[in-house]
Formats: sequence, structure tokens, C-alpha cells
Amino acid sequence: KYTNIPLRYNLYNDQIEFRNHSGKVYNINNPESIRALSIGSSRFIYTECVRNKKKQNVFAEVISEGKVSLLKHHRLKIQQAKPTQTHQESQAPRFVKIPSEFLIQKTDGRTQYVKNEKELLSLLADKRAEIVELIRKERLSVNDEMDLKRIVEFYNGN
Repeated sequence: KYTNIPLRYNLYNDQIEFRNHSGKVYNINNPESIRALSIGSSRFIYTECVRNKKKQNVFAEVISEGKVSLLKHHRLKIQQAKPTQTHQESQAPRFVKIPSEFLIQKTDGRTQYVKNEKELLSLLADKRAEIVELIRKERLSVNDEMDLKRIVEFYNGN
């Protein structure tokens, strides 16, 4: 455990950066060797997940932990520069926030994106009927962070 190391999450590159004693900024080269990182009140883990049937590694913020954990993958893209057009000035390139995506991580370490209710229910199949009833009764959406957190905490028995 290391403390008092200035860290920041580079959203565009999906990397954690730190500053050394002389003020120079570096990326963490071996994120798979780190169990978790805390930046302010947020906790991040580096995890392998499946997106469109392809494996990838990402930093994800931990939203809720238990038998299954709810993770949030923040995203950002660059909007290309726009040249001057009739009645419109040019625009410099800029960062554009993309809606975050949510992941479910099981105790075996398997992590998968949750895009819709069907995918969530297949991941939490052992309590499918109870979760369907909870979603209907409380009018929850798997696209809303607080609703998804409520569903995961219900599954975990919290």
C-alpha cells in the first residue's frame, strides 16, 4: 500500500498517471500488478473484460462490491477540428464525453459489459425472477447508474 502519491485518471488514454518527486508525470506501466487505486473518493481497478466478443483491459471505477461488483468505465473521444464554412467559424479539436458504460464483475473475476436488461439478467440468472420483479416494481432502468446499483445491491443481499 502506497499513500500520498499524486494520481490522476487519464480518461482519453484510459491510463493512470502519477507524478514523481521532481514533478514529472508518468503512466503506470504494469497496471495488472495493482489490485486497486484510490483517487479522491473514487476507487479504480484494472480488469480484463469482454466487449463485442473481444477481450480488452480497462480501468473501471468501482461503484458497488459484493458477490458481483458494479463497475463504471468512463469514456472520452476527440471531436476532430472543423474548418471554416459559410456563416460558421472553424472549431478546434476538442474532447467530448461519451456516456459511461457499466460492467458486472463476478467473484471468479469474469467481467462483462451490461448494455441492456437482457444481458444483465443473463449475468444474474440465479436470481432472475426476483430481479425482474424488482425492476418492474420499482421501475428501474439498467441505463441509470443509481438504478443499476440498486439492482446489484439487491442481488448481493444488501
